[in-house]
Amino acid sequence: MINPVYRYLAVLVIGLLIGWFVNGWRLEAGYSGQLAEQRAEDLTNYSRQVALYKTSLERSEVSRSDLNQRLMEKEHEISSLSVRVASGTERLSVRARCPRMPTTEANAGGVEAVTTELDPSARPAYFALRSGIERTEALLKFCQTELEARSDTQP
Repeated sequence: MINPVYRYLAVLVIGLLIGWFVNGWRLEAGYSGQLAEQRAEDLTNYSRQVALYKTSLERSEVSRSDLNQRLMEKEHEISSLSVRVASGTERLSVRARCPRMPTTEANAGGVEAVTTELDPSARPAYFALRSGIERTEALLKFCQTELEARSDTQP
């Protein structure tokens, strides 16, 4: 037979183990409830961030399409100007002041007969510069729009 001290000791150990398991399960149940609440809150925050990201992407796509449309319009405008200059219907003039000619060389109306026009060899450089300026301005506007949109999506 088992010694009564060992019996009491076994009952005490079993009671402590049962109490520990029951108490642990009870604490774990409360802790898992907190975990479930935290997970639900994290999921809500994540879904908000995804929605903000999607709207930001939509704004970016609209900005990109606007940028491409404006660039195409400007390129068309520049190429049509190039065609008009090449055909002679329009001239590229440089805003400059010419030195006054002595009055003996002026025509009868008193108007100077000298005009300042862009040299034909410089025309391609002019059109390239103008195209580059238009592209740079459009890209800067796009970057500003992107930065404003991204600063709006930050919590």
